Amino acid sequence: MNAVSIILPIMLVAALGAWLGRRGHYAEEFFRDANRLTYYIGLPALLFREVAEASLRGSQAGPTILVMLGAAITTTLFAVLLTRLRRLPSARAGAVISCAFRGNIAYVGLPIVLYTLPPASPEGISWGATAALCLAPIVLVYNVACVLICRGLTRGTAGGRGAMFRSIALNPLILSSAAGGLVAMFGLPLPEFVSRTLRIIGNMALPIALLALGASMDVGRLRREYLGWATTAALLKTSLSPFMGWLLARAMALKPEETLIALVYLSCPTAVSMYVMAKPLGVDERLTGAVIALSTLVSVVPLTVTLMLFAP
Repeated sequence: MNAVSIILPIMLVAALGAWLGRRGHYAEEFFRDANRLTYYIGLPALLFREVAEASLRGSQAGPTILVMLGAAITTTLFAVLLTRLRRLPSARAGAVISCAFRGNIAYVGLPIVLYTLPPASPEGISWGATAALCLAPIVLVYNVACVLICRGLTRGTAGGRGAMFRSIALNPLILSSAAGGLVAMFGLPLPEFVSRTLRIIGNMALPIALLALGASMDVGRLRREYLGWATTAALLKTSLSPFMGWLLARAMALKPEETLIALVYLSCPTAVSMYVMAKPLGVDERLTGAVIALSTLVSVVPLTVTLMLFAP
């Protein structure tokens, strides 16, 4: 499959969102509301349906998750080592470390996986369900680890910890994937009208998510004083992380499709929501914004290479 034909449309939709946001055709509040609509309604509907209507037999979500966790842990330890050796202030160290492992897998990784892989393998394994089952626990781990690491380095703001953990417990992506898993586990069929309704709602999620992602990007945050560490964190996230994932995937003998899911998720840029979390967690907001912008630009290369090597 031509990797450009997969990556380019996604990047063009995000670029359209950036253009619309910069031209002022739509207010900033519009994209903020669109992002909330996608996060709380669109993506949960998509994930629930993907998992609920799939056969979980033969799914290799477990090994794929282990590969992603192993790569994330290795990258995090490397980031910690670098920031300690350079005696980086705690606020900047927290930004570099958290941005080095917390990827934008829901808004960037999931669309790429769904557009790349066929609905199911000849053995009946649903790749969409596998991708969704991998997403939920990884989102949980990313959020919890981010809170623990950043608050371990900084004091954050008052009341930030309780609010952050409540947001994790009520994360709609985690809840919808878990609910879909229970439906699939007990073999409960979805009524046709429910399935069709969820499909309509879910179909809106990915394009709106990409438009909102583009509108939220600000390349102007790439100032010289942040460029060095922003480059370091971006390369850790988009290069070291997928490389370690590839080594682990080979060691665990994952199938090409499972390897593709893991490497696409690991190659994703730093999550845009990390910028929102920066202030409550007490980490450097400007450095965080710079990493998000730069990692989004450079992630095109590892994502393209991954698709060229593993896309069917």
